[in-house]
Amino acid sequence: MASSLYTRLRERGVLRVATSYAVIAWLMLQIADVALEPWDLPSWVRRAPLVVVMLGFPVAIVLAWFFEFGERGIERDTAPDATPRPITRGLRRYADVVVISLLAAVVAYYVMRDAGWLGEASRPGVAVERASLAVLPLVSVGSVADDYVAEGLSDELRDQFARMRSLSVTSRSSSMAFVGQSIDAVTIAGKLAVATLLEGTIGREGGRIAVSVQLVDGQTGKILWFERYDRPDKDVLAVQSDIANAVVAAVLW
Repeated sequence: MASSLYTRLRERGVLRVATSYAVIAWLMLQIADVALEPWDLPSWVRRAPLVVVMLGFPVAIVLAWFFEFGERGIERDTAPDATPRPITRGLRRYADVVVISLLAAVVAYYVMRDAGWLGEASRPGVAVERASLAVLPLVSVGSVADDYVAEGLSDELRDQFARMRSLSVTSRSSSMAFVGQSIDAVTIAGKLAVATLLEGTIGREGGRIAVSVQLVDGQTGKILWFERYDRPDKDVLAVQSDIANAVVAAVLW
């Protein structure tokens, strides 16, 4: 009985369609994962591609059972069981084999790379530059929260670093995607494909501003450089300049 079912599935091209669908769906899910990763989207949006793929699989199987792709295009398969189906000749006969082979090769490449057989990468398909940096939003601390100043100083530092041609800086939207998430520095650096992270805290009290910043190695999670600044409120720009100069020296050297 199992042999008979296998033969019928093969006759109607269901096995071929199922294989093609699985390979294409896996590849599309990989692309969707990379495309959606930098954005701060709800969890259901990230799960939507997988749900669509799962719902589409039985539809593809049913269509493959009842329809046949022949010389005259897509037709209803009304031939009795054990009846040879029309054979497509020419290049079209081998088109599905070629497509499946190419997609299978792509899947094999991704699998081997993710397994580390082709060398390590922080993020699939993205090489990490040595002089690359992501400025994470500074965390406002103290008795009076001042998120506006913390975010403003983070943006000013990021803009100042971005003007330096010797340093590659991650965009604001990518860095802000990790706000409020409990993720370690190595994971964040891997997702952003950067070699280093700048993070820290800022607090204002009694007319003074206290800024603590540290530069973290994206591969090991170790602190490369740390500094604390305690200045009057009016010296925010001076603190910004001091941080920028120290970070650039630490990253480049």
